[in-house]
Amino acid sequence: RLDFDESRHQIDVYQKERSGLSEQVSKSRQQIALLEAQIRSLEDARDRTVDQNERLSHEIVSAQTESKRRQAAVNEVLAEVDELSGSFQEIRKQRDGLVEQQAATQEKLVEFRERRSGSQARLTVLDDLEQRQEGLGIGVREILNRARTSDYAPWNHILGSVADLLDVELENAALLEVSLGQRAQLVVLDDLDPLVEFLNRGSVRIDGRVGFHSLKDCRAATRERAADGLNPETDAGDIDLSGDADVICRADSLVSPNCQFPALAEQLLGTTWVVTDIDAARRLSDDFDRKLRFVTLQGEVVEDDGTLFAGSVRGETAVLSRKSELRRLKNDLVRLDQSVESSEKQLANLASKIAEIDEQLSHATTQREEINEKLSLLRVELDSQQQVVARLTAQRDEMSAEVEQNHSECEAAQVELTSRFEELSQIETKQKAADDEIARLEGELIEI
Repeated sequence: RLDFDESRHQIDVYQKERSGLSEQVSKSRQQIALLEAQIRSLEDARDRTVDQNERLSHEIVSAQTESKRRQAAVNEVLAEVDELSGSFQEIRKQRDGLVEQQAATQEKLVEFRERRSGSQARLTVLDDLEQRQEGLGIGVREILNRARTSDYAPWNHILGSVADLLDVELENAALLEVSLGQRAQLVVLDDLDPLVEFLNRGSVRIDGRVGFHSLKDCRAATRERAADGLNPETDAGDIDLSGDADVICRADSLVSPNCQFPALAEQLLGTTWVVTDIDAARRLSDDFDRKLRFVTLQGEVVEDDGTLFAGSVRGETAVLSRKSELRRLKNDLVRLDQSVESSEKQLANLASKIAEIDEQLSHATTQREEINEKLSLLRVELDSQQQVVARLTAQRDEMSAEVEQNHSECEAAQVELTSRFEELSQIETKQKAADDEIARLEGELIEI
């Protein structure tokens, strides 16, 4: 009886234990189911987050590509801006150079016009003196006027006055004027015979005293000297003083090389020499027995008879100087007119170029404004796209954090699930052991 009761008691104990273990198994299975559901939920969430993360990555790549494209567009426009700015500065520099050139040309034009005005005024004065034949004697004027208006002998044989026929540069005119003296007013004919015949008839009276010179006789004398050769003893014109330190030149060399009547100059001035000063003139006059005339650089004259002339010649009577100055003034006026015309054309050309440059600058300014506006718009678009990239990147980072967190939670749940399965296995093992023990004890009870 004792063994039976003891077995019944043990069976009750094991049944209670088994009941407790059944509750633990049920509870463990519930926890396992919850953990499996949690793991599935975490895995589903992870898959969704991974998908979203991949989608965001693709969107980020697309956004970055678009951002790079917009950055390239901005860089391209910036290059255009730099190129346009360089072109603008170059055009501006060209304009500044043209404006400086225009100002310089304008100054030259003013100078040319002032010089032309002064030369024209001086030409008017000298031309008036020339028209009035100021400086010539009354008789000379009358003879020259007849020569200009008559085609009959002897007037048609008159070539002009010595002053008319001897060309001289302005810088030598005063010396030549002094060297010629009254001979500057000699009336030159190609042949003196018709005049002699006319005077012999006594049909015309000449007012004042007039000297005449035959160009034919000058040429004959030149040919005669050339045939006879140099003879300083008999011909003062053959004396050469060019080796003397105080001698400047022979007076006939003062005439222009282009003079058409060199024989006339030689005939009138072949015995006249230009020297440095009066002392030199007197010394040479004495040395050559007063065969020669001497003119100093200051304008004094020592005649071949020793007579000394000094003092200045009145400007209005300096016919040669006047004629030389008139020639120079006319040439200067031609050159000044050409210079004025050239400067005016240059100014017109510069004004045209400046107008073209201004048009280019206006066009460049418009281009620059348009391209700056385009650049501003592109920069706004670039900023907007960069913000999109930043926003998507932030979202992806957030998603990546969620994926990481989900992964951690899933791993933790998996670890706990494994633990629950192990715990369930242990409980079931205990439960089986209890069942086995109960079965054994019940068998014993049956036997008892």
